[in-house]
Parts: sequence; structure tokens; C-alpha cells
Amino acid sequence: MTELYGVVAGLHDAMEREDRVAIGRLLAGEAGRLVDGGEARLLVAVANRASELLGDPQVAAAVAMARLVTGDWHGATWEFGQLTSSSGPIDPGLSWRAGLAACLLGEFGAADRVLARSRTDTADLQNETIHAAWTATVCAVTGRHAKALELAEQATQLASKSASLRATSASHTVLSEVAANAGDWRRAESHYGVALDAAERSSDLLGLIRLGIGHGALLTAQGLAGDAIDELERTLDLIDRSGYVIFRPWVLKEIGDALVLRSEYDEASRRYSASRDAYQAMNSNDVARPLAGLGLIYRLRGQVAQARAAYEEAVRHAQAAGQQDVLALASVGLARVRAADDLEAAAAMAECVAALDSGPNQVGALLAKGWIALLRGEPAGAENDADRAAEAARLRRDQAGLAEALELLACARPDLAARQLADAIAIWTDLGNVLGATRARLLAAMLRADRPGALDEADKLRQLGVRREWTGIADGLAVARVAPALKIDALGKFQVVREGAVVAATEWQSKKARDVLKILLSRRGSPITRDELHSLLWPEDAHLASNRLSVVLTVLRTVLDGSRADRISNPAVVSDRNVVRLDLTVVDVDVERYIEVATAALESWRRQDSEALGSLQAAVSAYTGAFCAEDTFESWAQPMREELSALHASVLRALGAAARAAEEVDLAVWSFLALLRQDPYDESTYVDLVELLQASGRYGDARRQYRQYTEHMDEIDVRPTPFPAGTSAGSDPRRRTAVAAG
Repeated sequence: MTELYGVVAGLHDAMEREDRVAIGRLLAGEAGRLVDGGEARLLVAVANRASELLGDPQVAAAVAMARLVTGDWHGATWEFGQLTSSSGPIDPGLSWRAGLAACLLGEFGAADRVLARSRTDTADLQNETIHAAWTATVCAVTGRHAKALELAEQATQLASKSASLRATSASHTVLSEVAANAGDWRRAESHYGVALDAAERSSDLLGLIRLGIGHGALLTAQGLAGDAIDELERTLDLIDRSGYVIFRPWVLKEIGDALVLRSEYDEASRRYSASRDAYQAMNSNDVARPLAGLGLIYRLRGQVAQARAAYEEAVRHAQAAGQQDVLALASVGLARVRAADDLEAAAAMAECVAALDSGPNQVGALLAKGWIALLRGEPAGAENDADRAAEAARLRRDQAGLAEALELLACARPDLAARQLADAIAIWTDLGNVLGATRARLLAAMLRADRPGALDEADKLRQLGVRREWTGIADGLAVARVAPALKIDALGKFQVVREGAVVAATEWQSKKARDVLKILLSRRGSPITRDELHSLLWPEDAHLASNRLSVVLTVLRTVLDGSRADRISNPAVVSDRNVVRLDLTVVDVDVERYIEVATAALESWRRQDSEALGSLQAAVSAYTGAFCAEDTFESWAQPMREELSALHASVLRALGAAARAAEEVDLAVWSFLALLRQDPYDESTYVDLVELLQASGRYGDARRQYRQYTEHMDEIDVRPTPFPAGTSAGSDPRRRTAVAAG
């Protein structure tokens, strides 16, 4: 370390004196060590002021690496391209640095090619060792695990000959990674300790950062999320202090993984999103990793469309990069999501991954295969997959995988459910995974026919952001359909769905029974007096209303409760001598779900969450029509209809603003047009629409919409706002919509 300080001081002095001879002499032997030791920014500064000194290929390679780690990936890519442009062999120091650059940018095929060009007949044992170690890493990432182990052991032999601490650190780092891939945590921790000691003694900053990230992932895989987050946050602080920003998206993704294990999904989503954005800025295929993480959060929360989009994008990038581990991870998640709309395709995908992957994704592949088998009505196959997943999870000490395998086994073998789910709950609780523990308790309640207990656990899931309604995603919630067996749709077409079947019109016997139910829906679970019902239903025959209402309530209870096992203890309609109400804990009402989803989406938008756009789109989709649309002139329907219409308008305004901010012009235009269909005299929406069309270059559309706007304003005797001249595409999209949606 003292020697490096001397080099740094000498460079500063030579730069002040503009002594290029001294600078060149210092760089000739120390440029690579400056990058390893945390002085990359100094090396870039020197290179920028004395570019003529970069004729030495080793110095030029170190400068390119310095540019890479400090965030100038464009400059680094160009310089490495220049240095490796010849077709012949290259020195191992240049080869491993160019290979590392390709790895960090998610180009593993390019990394393979440049690493394969390294000379093997040099006396530079330190760089030959590091080269072998990085080649082993690329083999592991691209699924060649046996070759990775062979090269890692070769690196260790070279390191022992070189007596270099940096070589020792590099070789034991990759041995730790190989052992972790095999689930051998004892050996992984042992090699990590050797590598860490060597990196600290040699002041190898690059090695320390890589070890911090790798060890964080190792701790997460063992279920030690708290320890992992501590390790990764320390590494993130080291990255921020040193300015080695190329590693930042990597560590953010690993922090996201640890947070997911603890059910801290909002914070995990923020970390994954920041990692994704950074990788996208670099045009790196490594973006597949955080995308797979976001897909996992969407899947756990039951957000089918968002999960599928994230997983499919992750699969595309992983295939482009040749990242077999990420490809398997994303494919497993995608298979679970595809179960919601195509069980056969999902089964084929899960089968393919399970057959190919015997590494870190084996447990996940078997679980996906098992849940899909259960959804297809194949409990024996699900039990076999659960047993295999549990065995693999125990060998790997994968506690989360073991807990879910026990859930699957309980669902496949209900006779074993009590013991298996008790163990699963204990494991999830030890991990600090609230969602897992709640889901397992829900399964236990459902399997013992404890409906009140199941509804209580379902409410807890909703508080965690998990949708209560059945989505079809292949996991425990697909088996425990947590929504009540009775479902009422009142947005658009009115219908009652009981045990999955629509109640036929002939079952009602009385239109008044349907009217009572609709009136109760408009009260949202609050009681209404019998006298109020009398006046709404039979205003001219008040003296006969009491007896008639009793008959109608009997018909309604028969329709709603049917033959439900708990119809006596948990009736859908609750009444006494004075009031009547609908018990919303027994009934799944689309109105209530819409209000819940829309309110959450608006709050997400106000907080400017990264998921707000998707949440608003889901809320718009959930509004399937006006409340009790067939009862246009009924006085009892009007207040709820207007309330829901206003909420829908707020969601559309927010969606328009969010889409505009995200430069999703077509979606923003659609949102504004939908608002205008609802209210053709909404001046602020017309102005927003015209400004957006004008700013995005759709001048003809802008003029046509402006003409419609002026015509409507003329109808209500309002002076139109002048046509926008020179509207900026970057203007604030929330100028009007924030007030309107708030």
C-alpha cells in the first residue's frame, strides 16, 4: 500500500511539473496497479492530459479499464476495440481486462472470444492467473460448469507459482463462486475467506468489490438476508467512495434479491428499477438480472401482465448475452406466469428448464413444474416434483426453496398438510418472509376448511400488496383460491357468480330481489334501514312493503348463499328488525376491487413510484362499465355511479400524465380521448391532448382535436384557449392533470 501511495504522489508531482518523462516512467510499471488499488480516476486524468503516453499496450489497457470502472463505458469499449483489433494472440493482461469489460456490459460471447485469444507462453503468472479466473467465471455464467471448475483449479495452480496476492485473490474468488453454484456453502465460505485476506493485504479494490457482491449473493442464497444486506451496503459505500460506478447496478440487483427474501417488495422494486435503468443506460444485456427480479415481485403480487412483460424481456436479454443462469431463472418465472393463460405451454417450458438445469435454478424449476402439474390435475406428478425439490433444497441449504416445496407437498398430499405447512410456516418466519408465512397459513386454513381464518389471511396478503382474486399464476395461491366463492359484478353487466357459475335469470324469481342486492351494493357494506328500502322499492304501497321485503330477502338469500357450507354462520345478507346490509367479507364485489385498485394506483402515481404506469393501466382495465348500467334512471344508483365515474376519470387523467412523462405518446393520447368520451366538454383535457399531439409532431391530429374542442366550447359559450404555438415536448405533463386527478 505504501508503494502505491508513493506512485500516486509521484504522479501528482510529475503532473504539476508537466514532466511527461516521469509520468511515462511511473505508468509503465504501475498503471494496472493504480486501477486495482482504487486510483482509476487519477489514471484517467493522467491519460487525458498526456495521451501520447498511451503507446504502451499495457498502459493503454489499464487506462481503458480505468475508463470502464469509472463509468465511461463508451470510451472504454472503443479503446479495448482498438487494442484488440488485430487477429493474433494478445497479452493475458489485456485479454482479461477486455474480457472483464465485455462481461460487465453483458456481452459474454464477446468476452469468450477475447479471452480465448490470450497468450499462454508468457512469464506473467499474475495476469495469466487472473485471465484463467475470469475465463472460469464466463464459463460458469454461460452454463459450462465443469469447464469453470477446471479453469478455477488451473488458476489456483498458477497463483501458487506466482506468489502474487492479487492472483491468489482472483483464483479463490472464482473457486468460491463455483462452489456456491454447486450449493457447497462450506467450501464457498472457505475460498471466500482466503480471497478476502489476499485482496485486503494487496489493497485490491476491484477484488474487494467483486468479493463483497459475491459474498452478499452467497449469504442471500443461504437465507441470511440481513447479513447479505449489510455486506452489500458496505460494498455499495465502497463503490460510491471510489467512483467505480460500473459495479453499482450489479450490487443494487443483489440488494434487491436480499430484500425480496424479507418480503420488502417496495424497496426491492426500487433497487431493481435503479439497476435496470443503469444497465439500460449502458446498453448492457446484464439488464436481464434486475428484470428477472422485477418479474419475481410482480409474480408474487399476482400482477400477471407486468410479470410476463418483465420475464419475457429478461429472457430476450439473457439469450442475447448467453447467460444460462439468468435465462433459466427468467424462464422458470415465465412458466409460472404463463400458467395463467396457457397451461400446456407453461408445462412444456417448466419441463424444459427442469431437464436442462441441475445448478442453482434446479429447485425453482422443479417447483414450477410441480405447481403446474397440480393445476393440470396431476397430484402424483406434483408430489414427485415436490419431493425432488425438497431434496435439492436441503442439499443446497436453500431454505426458501424448501419452504415452498413443503407447501407444494401439502397441496398434493392433503393428508400430510398439517405437518408440512407447520414446518413451512416456521421456515418462512425464520427467514423474515412475511408473504411466505402468510401464504402457508392461508393454505393451512383452506385445507382444514377454516373459511374465516382463510379470509383473515387473505386480508393480510392484500395488505402486503398481493391481489386477493385468483390469477392462475402457478404457486400456492393458485390452489387456495382466496376470493370468496360468491362474486358479484355490477360494473357494466350485472351478474352473480356462485361457485364459478353465473346464476341464471330463472333462479331469481323476483326482479325486486335483484334490486335489493344492487341497492345494498351501492351502500358498500353499510346498513340501510328497512324503511328506506320500502320507500325505494314500493313507494305507493307502504302498508304492504314490510311483508314483501321479507319475501324478497328470503329469495335473495337463497340465490346468494345456495348450498354454501357456512351459509348459516356467514350469510351474505345480514339483517335485523331495523336494518339490512351486505357482508363484504363473504362476497367478492367488482366495485370494491376496482375502488381498491384505482385508489392504490393513484397513490402510487402521486408518490411517483416506478410501477405507477402499470398500476394505472390495470386500474383502467378493471373499470368495465358504469355502475348498474341497466338501471339508468334509478335514484339509488346515481350517487355510486357518479362516484365511480369520477374515480375512473381521475385514473384516466393520471394515466395520461404518467404515460406522457414516460414518453408513451399513444397511451397518453388514448387516455385523453377516453376522458373526452366520458365528458366531451372537459376543456383541460382537450388542451392537454392538443399540446401533446403538437409537441409529438402529430400536427394534423392536433388541428382536428382543436377544431372539436372549439366546437364544444362554442356549445357551452366558453371562450377557447388559443392553439398552442411552439409547445415543448419536454413541458411538464402534470401541469393540469395533477390537480384534476388529486
